[in-house]
Amino acid sequence: MIVEMIIVVVQGARGVRSHFNFDTGLDSLMFAAMGILILINTVLILILSIMYYFKHTKLNPTYLLGVRLGLLVFIGGNIVAAL
Repeated sequence: MIVEMIIVVVQGARGVRSHFNFDTGLDSLMFAAMGILILINTVLILILSIMYYFKHTKLNPTYLLGVRLGLLVFIGGNIVAAL
């Protein structure tokens, strides 16, 4: 996520769009890198979610529910963003 934020800031500092920008090779490369990084992040969050949903932990049940719901909201946000 940090690398993606850096790309967004760099594109903003250059005065160009960070998303859906294919004007130059560099812009296309940066947009593709952002997509790949988000995909990696989403896969890692899915793996983490599976661990929290199916692996028994010694966390307080209320805290565990909060973590599970937070991960679910995060994944839902990624799905909406992908659309």
